[in-house]
Amino acid sequence: MLRFLLSAASIFVLLTATLILPGPVSARRCGEKMPVTLLSLYRNSEFIYVGTYDRSEESEATEETADYRVIPIEKHFSISSALKGESRKLLVLEESEYRYKNQEPAEEAETENDSDGGAKVDNSDDGAASEESDEAGSEDDAGELETGDSELKPGDSVLLFLSKDEDSEQLDLSDYTDGLKKMTPEELSAYEVRIRELNGIFSAEKPKYSDVVAWLVRCAENPFTRWEGTFELQQSFQQMDWQEARAKEAAEKPEPESENSELYFPEQPKEFDTGDPNFAKALSEGEKLILTNILLNRDGPKKVANTEDGTTMARGDRELIELVKRWGDLDVAVNLVDQLRYGSPDTGWNADLMSSIASILDDEELSGISDNYSSIQWQSDDDAAEAEIETEEVETENTEQAIDAAADITAVDVEQTMNSPEAAPIVEADATAPEGNVSEAAPEKDKPKKKTYGEARAELLQKFLDRADKLIAKLQDKKNDN
Repeated sequence: MLRFLLSAASIFVLLTATLILPGPVSARRCGEKMPVTLLSLYRNSEFIYVGTYDRSEESEATEETADYRVIPIEKHFSISSALKGESRKLLVLEESEYRYKNQEPAEEAETENDSDGGAKVDNSDDGAASEESDEAGSEDDAGELETGDSELKPGDSVLLFLSKDEDSEQLDLSDYTDGLKKMTPEELSAYEVRIRELNGIFSAEKPKYSDVVAWLVRCAENPFTRWEGTFELQQSFQQMDWQEARAKEAAEKPEPESENSELYFPEQPKEFDTGDPNFAKALSEGEKLILTNILLNRDGPKKVANTEDGTTMARGDRELIELVKRWGDLDVAVNLVDQLRYGSPDTGWNADLMSSIASILDDEELSGISDNYSSIQWQSDDDAAEAEIETEEVETENTEQAIDAAADITAVDVEQTMNSPEAAPIVEADATAPEGNVSEAAPEKDKPKKKTYGEARAELLQKFLDRADKLIAKLQDKKNDN
């Protein structure tokens, strides 16, 4: 029941966060629980241990229905060091797991059927067979455990974030998904340093925001902990943006709030919680420069098979780009264009880059192309694209003038450019064709092949790069002249 309640709670929190919090799509994938940062885990945990996963032991079902069984599980760990809280050598975590019978392995289902007709019979013999199959399955698994999206095996290094139950005084994970982290030696080394730094920061009677923000920037410097810093800062800036927009709206339209206003306007997070706007306010110009240099000097992406986006992009890079574009300059734009030109197979990543570049260069036409790309970023490559997607490159005198204007950081009237007479296609009727619709008279084989979404994205991407290159060249010339 506990696991069911936790799952229900996570769904509620996710839906609420999706409705009320601003932010890029990449930070909130549909169907996923909001991730918990190292800072939040530290503050919500009484104990943090470095250890090794040993094994899992299952007991007989404590509850069984026609649909599922509840299996108690003990997870055994050897503890090598305590980063927070009292030391110990061994740790056993207890939980109950719901196993739905239609999802259990085939060999277990076979043991529950009788030898005559295969139908399940409710008698003691079959019950014993079911228990035997459970034990066999446990042995075959050899103690393997799923944690998040990683398979945990005996001997793996882990970080454990724990809290003590007030009633039973039993130790439980402080977060049921992120409270147990599988660690490589390199990751563990990076996390240990950051956790020990937090011990120093929060040992003070009144921790300082400047100290925590400096810690977040140090997290961003290391690819292994980059997301821990950039996600916190990005959420903080988004909360600050919301507060400023809300204050402006209230000043312009001082109307009483509706009864449901809390659904759309969340309260300000507590001190040092994720989304606390004081993180953004405490970020100094020097720290902004450090974050910019992290982006500019980070290793370029390399194509690697069997990864989510086909590259070696560090977790937290998306949030880093979202941060730096707030104060980024021409050098940042050049760096992002080079990354975009590399051509990641992750269309969501490309869409994020295009949006950031358009924002830094402050160009409406780039924004329009970026919006078109984003609108079809999740479509299958081979599906036929909708006819209204505009991907054709239009070279007109107005477009060249618009590029010159953009170099002076002025707005570009894209609609006027795209709707100019020069951009209109010229269609000439075949003199030998019968009267009526010309397209109906054209032979079937002469009709143009419908563009796929993959082709449309490729054309939009190239059009975006061509436009960005021209803008950057103009801006660089102007910079050199000055």
